[in-house]
Amino acid sequence: MDNIASWNICGLNWPNEQEDVKIFLPDKKIGLVQLSETKIKEHNVQKMANNMFPNWQWVHNFPLNCTGRILLAWRPSSYQTRLIRTSDQLVHCKMTQLSTNKDLSP
Repeated sequence: MDNIASWNICGLNWPNEQEDVKIFLPDKKIGLVQLSETKIKEHNVQKMANNMFPNWQWVHNFPLNCTGRILLAWRPSSYQTRLIRTSDQLVHCKMTQLSTNKDLSP
């Protein structure tokens, strides 16, 4: 079973910060991660996410908050996700852990 993590990253603009996340994910067997305060500009998010989360899916609220506030990423082989709502302060999803078929959100 994959673990879940939440990380107030305080910025992902530098490659060494992105590398820390890339090392952390497999080391801790993370399958679902929420990153706060990413400070990534919307026009850079695709490149950054493809680098950090190859073969993962992800959503963010960057169009609603110019400081790149919240990014949620997951392994599609481990979690099924349905986006419900985003705002400048939240990303609300319905998550199902596929190995147990349990919903992780109300």
